[in-house]
Amino acid sequence: MVRTFRFEKEGVQGLHEALADEDPKVRQMAAVLLGQTATAAHIEGLVDALHDPDKQVRACAVEGLVGIGARGVPALIAALNDEQWVVRYRAAEALGRIGDEAGLSSLEHALGDEKDHVRYMAAKGLERYARPSSVDVLASCLEDENEYVRTRAVRTLGAIGGARVYALLRARLTKEQHPEVRKAIARALPPGSS
Repeated sequence: MVRTFRFEKEGVQGLHEALADEDPKVRQMAAVLLGQTATAAHIEGLVDALHDPDKQVRACAVEGLVGIGARGVPALIAALNDEQWVVRYRAAEALGRIGDEAGLSSLEHALGDEKDHVRYMAAKGLERYARPSSVDVLASCLEDENEYVRTRAVRTLGAIGGARVYALLRARLTKEQHPEVRKAIARALPPGSS
């Protein structure tokens, strides 16, 4: 549960201004506090903070956007098309953590992103939804060139479960060479079925 704080209008404006402060620690705290106000008025500033050069500021912006919740989903969906992969990565992270239905198809689409980090985070985000309708697009990730993407897709497929998923995972197990992906498949399958 996210605690909601009320700020005076001037305080909120100060937090917006603090997102541009030269000190990354100040920007981090501003992003977190803006998310705790739980108002949609701060969404644009927090999405802009996903472009911050400081990794921690971007992480705090995600926290803020997750705190705002479903009202931030349209802006996050738009951010999945950003030129910078780090923005797409963080947008996928926030969409997955929010778990709003409006973000589902966008996360599925992000599984085809050119950057492996984004594909990984999209697969991770889809675990929260655990929808059988995502099986086909996740199954395509079992052939991904990146073992971390394959491992994350396996975990998400395991969370979805079902006979079709288990058949896909058993078939992949016969082809998979990477030991960590093989372990993930074995853990995702019901006991005694690998």
